[in-house]
Amino acid sequence: MRNLLSILILFGISMLNTGCVAIFAAGAISGAAQYVKYSLDNIAHRTFCGNLDYLTTASLDALKRMNIHVSGVKKHDAGAKIYAMADDLDIVITLDPISTNATKISIDACKYAVIKDKATASEIISQIDALVTGQQILIGKRVL
Repeated sequence: MRNLLSILILFGISMLNTGCVAIFAAGAISGAAQYVKYSLDNIAHRTFCGNLDYLTTASLDALKRMNIHVSGVKKHDAGAKIYAMADDLDIVITLDPISTNATKISIDACKYAVIKDKATASEIISQIDALVTGQQILIGKRVL
């Protein structure tokens, strides 16, 4: 019985060394790298001329104009985060001051925690830009 157990253990170890593990590991690493790339590439970024408070207010106004519900605003040492929701979409706007009069805005719009929506994130950036620069904003066929 002991010899049979030893043979089964050796057989199991030899099956792990056939190369399947290497192929599996390579596939897992490649998949993880692609997900990280997808997550980082589908976040909208833009730096605006304006201080943190001014751009936080502009971001909140843009979300209100787009009828997106704001669930919270958290200020921290370096900047601020705005949390919002629209249907199944969770939106996080991160504002990081670059200087006293420049602020970087990053918008992550995510559905079901894995599907990114860069189009919505980019539109929020466009709405903030329109508010900051004083441009007319088109919604439907009306000019606001």
